[in-house]
Amino acid sequence: MDCKVALLSTPEHCTYLRSITDGLSLPYDLAYEPYTHIADLPARFSAIVDRYDAFCTTGLFSRMVILRTHPECVKPVCAIAESVAEFYRLLLKLLYQNRDMDLSRVFFDHSLWLSADPPVTALDYLEGTVEFGEGNRQAFLDKLSLDQLLQADELISRRALQFYDRGLLDLVVCRHSSVYLTLKDAGLPCIFAYPTAGNVRTSLERLADDIALARMGENQPGVIMLSSPTLADTGPEDVTAESIALQKCLLDFDQENTAGMLIKRAAGGFELYTTRHTLQRLTSQFTLCALNRYLLGRLGVQPAVGYGIGPDIMTARSRAVKAAELAQRSGESQLVDDSGARPLLPPSVDASEPAVSQQLQAAAQKAGLSVVTLQRIMSATELLGRRELTTQELAAALQVTVANANRFMNQLHTAGLAQVVGERKALTRGRPTRVYRLDI
Repeated sequence: MDCKVALLSTPEHCTYLRSITDGLSLPYDLAYEPYTHIADLPARFSAIVDRYDAFCTTGLFSRMVILRTHPECVKPVCAIAESVAEFYRLLLKLLYQNRDMDLSRVFFDHSLWLSADPPVTALDYLEGTVEFGEGNRQAFLDKLSLDQLLQADELISRRALQFYDRGLLDLVVCRHSSVYLTLKDAGLPCIFAYPTAGNVRTSLERLADDIALARMGENQPGVIMLSSPTLADTGPEDVTAESIALQKCLLDFDQENTAGMLIKRAAGGFELYTTRHTLQRLTSQFTLCALNRYLLGRLGVQPAVGYGIGPDIMTARSRAVKAAELAQRSGESQLVDDSGARPLLPPSVDASEPAVSQQLQAAAQKAGLSVVTLQRIMSATELLGRRELTTQELAAALQVTVANANRFMNQLHTAGLAQVVGERKALTRGRPTRVYRLDI
């Protein structure tokens, strides 16, 4: 599995986790991306989201922050969740060290979150008055607002200090690594419940399965079935002026969007073969049908467009046929996949589009490239799923020569729209290849 995974946690926690993961044989490259306070996590994630294929946090809480602040992210995000065994192991150790410890004065960090709720003590857990589990933790987090999540360090430490000043608290058991740092900096007695090596290993191995499933989903076959009223009575072998014009238009759409589709003539129209990932990009997350408006603008015809996705080509094609039939009856493009059928609306023309067009035109003029070329380069980065690439990768995505890709990249670099961010060693002898980050 050729992919990179980022593990996000505080610097101290990263050091502990590295001591465990260095001995693991994982099917991906694992890198550490530390942050200090939970309020910093959204910005930290935004800065690295394009560089990794998946992410792992050290708790359900941090994962929830990422999912709430980046709902558009489709990459796997897992968590090394807390387990009951980890807390009981820590409490037994504390009791072994101090048989006279009053467990009613030992608090857990997550229970100090909200002032309206009574804090949970170690005695509550031992007596069984409070249940602990991943489901309970998730239900608790679902009730919190984004502000409450981002202010966790401050809210928990403030309430812990209140109990400590009132002489009601001897120790805080932490599992939120950023809260642990805040409490230590405030001088409050606290201890961290580190995840066991088994928990870390199981979570990271499960993430490998999530990545494989996500990639399988992206690479599922996708088919577009297009039926044009001008070709209603024609067969796959018939060549007409209308079919030639439509095919040329489809080829232009494919090239401008760097889609790499296989275009095949069919009875009454065309069949386009691609992947689920490409369809997801072309339809803006399965919401809009840009192809319909593109053909209407170029040819003045509005064909019935049906999208089908399935585990194999035959299933995807049969679903595309069904979607095209629904599109003919409803007048709207349709998508059929595992979840059923749903319409795809044509992109609306609103006041924001001219501004975007002006920005593209200004960038193209600054780089000395055509708007179409710039759009194709932007589509190539979307297709690759990242903004950092070499000229060889750009050439392959655009289906142009390396010399042309070098010229494009040099013009973007001169215009300040691309930056050199590193080098990649050549597999054979020769100079290292520059890696550029596109800032279009």
